[in-house]
This record gives sequence, C-alpha cells and structure tokens, in this order.
Amino acid sequence: MAIENVGDQMNMGNQPRVKAEKFDAFMKEREVSGFHKEEYDDQFRTVIYFSGLQTAGQQQFVQVLLNDSIYGMIKVLVGHKAVNEENRGRVLEYLNQLNQRFGAFKYIVTPDGNLELDCSLIANDETFDPEVIMVMLLNVIQPHLESELLRLPAVVGGPVGVHVGEEEAVCAKVMLSGKGIANPSPIAIPWTHSPVASKLGALPLKQSRHDGEFHLME
Repeated sequence: MAIENVGDQMNMGNQPRVKAEKFDAFMKEREVSGFHKEEYDDQFRTVIYFSGLQTAGQQQFVQVLLNDSIYGMIKVLVGHKAVNEENRGRVLEYLNQLNQRFGAFKYIVTPDGNLELDCSLIANDETFDPEVIMVMLLNVIQPHLESELLRLPAVVGGPVGVHVGEEEAVCAKVMLSGKGIANPSPIAIPWTHSPVASKLGALPLKQSRHDGEFHLME
C-alpha cells in the first residue's frame, strides 16, 4: 500500500461518522435505550447498532447499519435457518407476494436459510434523519411482524424466530422508550463479543461482519 493511501486512511479515521453521531444525539435527546453500538474500520466506516424486538411473543434480532455511503439498512432476523429444500418453493412464493404488497421493506432468504426483513435507509450525511429509524422499527416493522408472525409458521411448516435454550438466552432487558416516541416496546439487547457481554450475559449472536449478515452460534 502506498504511503499516501495509508495517510488517506488515517485522515478518514479522524473524520466524524456523521450518521452515527446524529443517531447517538437523537437517542440521548429522546432518552432512547436498547442499542449496543459497534464500529468497524471497513472502507465505508460502518457502524452497527444491535438490538432486538419482542413481537408476537418471540424475539427477533435487529441490526441498524449506518456508514459513509448513501445506503443504510435496518435488518431484522425473522427466522434462523427457517428455510430449507423442502419448504423453499412455497416460502419464496409467499415472500414474493409480501414483497409486492409492501414498499417500505423486503423479505429475503439468505444462502444459509435465514429469513430476514430488510429496510433500506437512503440518505447522505445532510439528509439523514435518525427519527426515521425509530418510526420504522416501532410504528411500521413491529406492528407488521405482530400479525405476520402468526401466519409464517403455516408457510414455513414449523415455528419461526430465533430458538435458543433458556440458559443461553440470558440478556439485558430494557425498555425501548423515550420522549416523543410512540408505542414503547420491550426490547432485549443481543450483546455481541464486547467487554460488557460477560457481565450481562449474551444471546448466541456472534459478532457480525460489516456486511450486516447474522451469524448465530451452532
């Protein structure tokens, strides 16, 4: 690597991560809790906020990805390895129907059979509005999942969600709430491999790569 490139990377590392700083300031102002933050030194200087939603009596892991590009993402792990060769055809047909109906988010099936809900956040540093994240999570995605998670098991042919043993599912319970936020929701933080994990307990979620994929312990 050329010396000038090393210098450019060092200079970029000193630049503010504007979207993440706006989101942090918003959460502080509104007294929002329920997110665990991890910063990455990839080319887009990605910041991932880990959290979770309790919907229809189940836990869904949540990741909010913000970086220097115009693309951000809310990712919700709806079902861990819920899709297999036996049910793939009918699941994809059903998800295609859902994707035609909803424009705010899309369902995808990952190569390893995870069922995810992805919501794009397209904005540059100037136009990024952190409140959109909370509106999408609490006023759009959570109400949608409350009803849809009652239908998906019939399509999948079994339960969906993240199924872990009770002894493994020790986590910090908090209330996602704050001033001016409608419909506060119970939330459980899926702590990654961070210094606080050993103190608070950890859901079986390995540290995610900056591509936003979920990696659950087997």
